[in-house]
Amino acid sequence: MTGSNARGDVVEMTRRLRIEMPRHVGPLLDVMAVYSVEQGLPNVAPLAVTVLWGTDDRISPRWHSDVVAGALGARLDVLAGVGHMVNWPQAIFDAIVSAPPTGNECPR
Repeated sequence: MTGSNARGDVVEMTRRLRIEMPRHVGPLLDVMAVYSVEQGLPNVAPLAVTVLWGTDDRISPRWHSDVVAGALGARLDVLAGVGHMVNWPQAIFDAIVSAPPTGNECPR
């Protein structure tokens, strides 16, 4: 879930979260199985978006990110050795600051 380059403390935290997940969370997983991200894309479309996907992601296949990026006209950044939980603040920061201006930025 975290990728092959994850720090040990992040791997341990993720392992503990999975073990300690309460049973009442199970029904939420059923909802997630039928939820379509595409339904919410029109709400995001006016924003500047960069989609991040890690090559070690075993939860969301690459084509999910391709669909979202394509529907939004967004840039897709592929992060080598990163899993589903992107825990590399520098990679996220770099993706944000390198995004081209769209004219839809929040006022300062």
